[in-house]
Amino acid sequence: EIEPYINWSTAQFSDDGKTHTYIFPVADRTSWKYAERLNQVILGNLPITYKVQAIRLTSEDDLVPQLSNNSGADGFAMVNESENQLLQWNAAAVSGAKSVSLHISEADLSYSHLVGGFREFAPSKHDSKKISQLPLQGKLNLKRRDFPLVGKYEIRVSACDSKGRLIGFYSDPLNVMVTDQPFASEFDKALFNLRAQRCR
Repeated sequence: EIEPYINWSTAQFSDDGKTHTYIFPVADRTSWKYAERLNQVILGNLPITYKVQAIRLTSEDDLVPQLSNNSGADGFAMVNESENQLLQWNAAAVSGAKSVSLHISEADLSYSHLVGGFREFAPSKHDSKKISQLPLQGKLNLKRRDFPLVGKYEIRVSACDSKGRLIGFYSDPLNVMVTDQPFASEFDKALFNLRAQRCR
């Protein structure tokens, strides 16, 4: 029997008498088992003065840009003085997108741990580096000098409108291990992977 997966999302309502559109992620990540089996959406705690005019289910392809790298979306990529990472992204399917921004987290910090999920749609204060005004589809070779410290990083991209504002949600993050030199053994690599995540 499939256990129900509940993804709670909240929005701050604007009490100005105007019609507003709110976006809620129904599933947090499509690669999770059974995410495609969701069959119920519940609206709770709706202010009594508000009226729902319409509910539309939208494919994440229209809201979430795609990001991949040398090691695939689920593996840890390696960056050091002799190994680079080739990133590829595509936000062409995101409606209204004019450019892409690339975000690198602070060392040993996970965006998803901070917000409790992958479908974040607010700017983060924890970027160690941000590259803006990238094309909707493109490639970028990340090198050791792109990371300030040795550590584990998350990389993600966002689709932006003509004013540089985020559209939809950030991409699923990619994990990167950054060292000065390649690991001497798989044991050293596994030990490095056990580095504690920072909470803030």
